[in-house]
Amino acid sequence: MAALSATSVLLGAEDIGLGLVRISIVVNGLYLLGDLLATIAARTPAGDMSSLLRHTPKTGIATLASLIGCHLASAYFTT
Repeated sequence: MAALSATSVLLGAEDIGLGLVRISIVVNGLYLLGDLLATIAARTPAGDMSSLLRHTPKTGIATLASLIGCHLASAYFTT
């Protein structure tokens, strides 16, 4: 999604890039929220991110930070 939004910005279609970033933020946010809620309900990791954070916390934090960083960078460059 980041590559597509960057390409659209380079081609002069910033509005399309911003739309792609917004869609990606919503989809990833819903996925993480679902993971969180299922983990709370089950009282054990129920999704990819919660399992990663439980078993290898440093890698989980790095992955989550990278995901958030890509979205912030994409949002910054498309506005």
